[in-house]
Amino acid sequence: MAASLLECEICAEEFDENNHKPLFLPCGHTYCYTCISSLLKNPQSRLCPKCRKEISVHGIQVNYVLMNTKGESSKRPLELETLCPHHGSDVDYICVECHELLCFTCLEGIHAEHQISLIDDLLLKNGDVDSRTKIQTALQGKLEQLNNMASVFSKTLKFIDELIKLKTNIGGWNNFVDAQINSTKEDLRAWVNLPTCVDDNKRIKCKEIIGRVKLEPTENEFMLQEIHKKFNAASKEWDSLKGNGEASMLVSGCEKFINP
Repeated sequence: MAASLLECEICAEEFDENNHKPLFLPCGHTYCYTCISSLLKNPQSRLCPKCRKEISVHGIQVNYVLMNTKGESSKRPLELETLCPHHGSDVDYICVECHELLCFTCLEGIHAEHQISLIDDLLLKNGDVDSRTKIQTALQGKLEQLNNMASVFSKTLKFIDELIKLKTNIGGWNNFVDAQINSTKEDLRAWVNLPTCVDDNKRIKCKEIIGRVKLEPTENEFMLQEIHKKFNAASKEWDSLKGNGEASMLVSGCEKFINP
């Protein structure tokens, strides 16, 4: 293939994988990315320099045939290419502000005023340093958000564990109180039916019943204090989660589950 066919007919620069990437127009002619971008910026110059047909951003593709003639090492595995979900074209650009992969058609519309970089520029050692830095900052921000979410989930699991422990403890204490209720009912029936005659057995029974009339303050107060303490701890954990912005949606969902 002649050397001239490997050059842009507008700027005479050799096609490459960066700013002079060969782009294939719908009319069939190929020019570099820089020149086509310049033509598209001016509505009055949106004509193919060769056939004078109007240039439409729809259908503009990368001309891999020309780009790959520079050597086998530059060939792309087309089957691995990510395609634009909106236009079905190869995504060769990134909107640095939206962090979205774009095809050439996407460069117009909502991304027209955004900072755009070629993917290949990001791979060069001295390429688009500013865009690389912004993407790195975005990744670091994402990592921080994920770490915050992991922390929220960990605290939520801890809170749920505390609730489960509290439920288990209250269940055990409830069983103990139920046993006391049944025992007291038996004492009440025995007291009502206690014969008026006095003998040693009746005297012992009478003393036993009287000895159980009074609640055991130490044990019962301890149970109530423990319930209060554990409930307060769980409530504080819940309030701390509600005060965390990352956890607000999770807490809201839990509250709807608890109070449907």
